[in-house]
Amino acid sequence: AHIALLALLPAADATAKPAPIKPEALKPEVDAAWVARMDALAVSLAAILPEVAMPAPTDAAARSARDERLRQHGLALAALAHGVANSKRLPDSDPTVPLLSASLEKSVAELQKRDGDRLRDAVFVVAATCIGCHTRTDRGAPRPRASLAPVDPKLPAWLRGDVLSATRRFQEARAAYRVAVADEHLAEAEPTLWERAVKRALVLDVRVARDPQAAIEVVERVLATPAGQPLWA
Repeated sequence: AHIALLALLPAADATAKPAPIKPEALKPEVDAAWVARMDALAVSLAAILPEVAMPAPTDAAARSARDERLRQHGLALAALAHGVANSKRLPDSDPTVPLLSASLEKSVAELQKRDGDRLRDAVFVVAATCIGCHTRTDRGAPRPRASLAPVDPKLPAWLRGDVLSATRRFQEARAAYRVAVADEHLAEAEPTLWERAVKRALVLDVRVARDPQAAIEVVERVLATPAGQPLWA
């Protein structure tokens, strides 16, 4: 039934670029303290996500330096998450904001208890919480005012998408996720990561950008990916 419905959609141009997000579609934050915390969270997330997602250095000194960086980022995230969870002024009246804020504080607290793969998984939960909050509505969330370094283009596309969407750089995130969705090797070798990239690409296209044509293109790409059959069979 799903395939029959999707077959009615117009053919998509796989080479088309995502439509730009209109600035007026993004609601500006009004509380300076909230904005400052969000920007600081973006800085820490942009640094810690690539660190935990990529293989740890084999050199003892480099590994020790990495572990110390992760510890410092974890401490910074813990303080920021506590401030977010206890904010008196929230960006809007959506009742899910306090719930997501509390979830963020709980997720960040796990960072101090874990290492290795368990630390990586905990950071991914933190990023997912941030992405979930930023994509609650068709307004998205404002781009960070903090100066963030460009995401390393050598990182895997799915990871670039996660870093960019967690730090509210939505247009760049959409482009990165499209590369990940089109990666048939990723779909076959890492189906969980590929499926997550597909779902987050659709969230950004539908909720944030309100671009149905881009969402159709993602669906068409999934249908054309043999390893993606579990998503639509």
